[in-house]
Amino acid sequence: MENIEQLRSDFERHGQGHVFAFWDKLTKQEQRHLVEDLETINIAEMTDMFTKANDKSLQLKTKDMKNLPQNLTKSAANCSEDEKLNYWDTTLREISLGHVGVILLAGGQGTRLGVEYPKGMFDIGLHSGKSLFQLQVERILKLQQLSESLTGQSGKIRLYIMTSDHTRQQSQDYFAENKYFGADRDDIVIFEQRIIPAFNDQGKFLMSSKYSVAKSPDGNGGLYRALREEKILDDLENHGIRYLHSHCVDNVLAKVADPLFLGYCISKGTESGNKIIEKMEPKEGLAVVVQIDDKIQVVEYSEINKTGG
Repeated sequence: MENIEQLRSDFERHGQGHVFAFWDKLTKQEQRHLVEDLETINIAEMTDMFTKANDKSLQLKTKDMKNLPQNLTKSAANCSEDEKLNYWDTTLREISLGHVGVILLAGGQGTRLGVEYPKGMFDIGLHSGKSLFQLQVERILKLQQLSESLTGQSGKIRLYIMTSDHTRQQSQDYFAENKYFGADRDDIVIFEQRIIPAFNDQGKFLMSSKYSVAKSPDGNGGLYRALREEKILDDLENHGIRYLHSHCVDNVLAKVADPLFLGYCISKGTESGNKIIEKMEPKEGLAVVVQIDDKIQVVEYSEINKTGG
């Protein structure tokens, strides 16, 4: 292993030299495993990410939060029936042309649900026994049916499912075993988000063993990198998809590719839209969408103190 000294030097320079703490006690095979594991890590990028995440100067200035300008928002409760019908028709016509896709964020395992398989496979207790994955696909199939009824043209909604190293194979096998729940196999694209090292509060990599770093999916924010690295952007372009609706697999109440919401966004020509619900009262544990300086941002309820600052 000719590169071991350089590798050790790189990790020590970035404050992660402890990953070699047991080096002299490892077998040759274990040493080889550790080196191969460390070579997959962009040490400079990872430590920089941790530093920025904990840089107080880069944190949100919640005391400067302002409501969004009224011209950038629309409430479904205040839409006229004609407006709603127009938004619906707009989306269904785009579906008929094959311009609509759905991104399903499904990289997490069902640990908090008490299972050791992907969340999407979870049976939430419906009499039908349908899993989260099945519910998502059937809602897409229904939209395709509604679109064809309106336009007389059969269009497809392409479904992109972001999994992780821990869930990809199980998810693929599950869809295959269930014949893709009636969808065309070619219309379901399963891709993988990145796995990155887990840190402790002091910014040190956690170890899952004496010769391997503990790792986990890079979160929903990892979507953007995965779209590029997994060639999903190319796939979108090749299939003429112009509009995407993204949501988490465990959001069982999500209106997949919601025609009302998508139609509104399409009609406004917006680059990005965020669908939210109103808080019942100020202290309700929900994030808020606000304007800080000249940027629109989401602020988690845990980042707002009792005075709103």
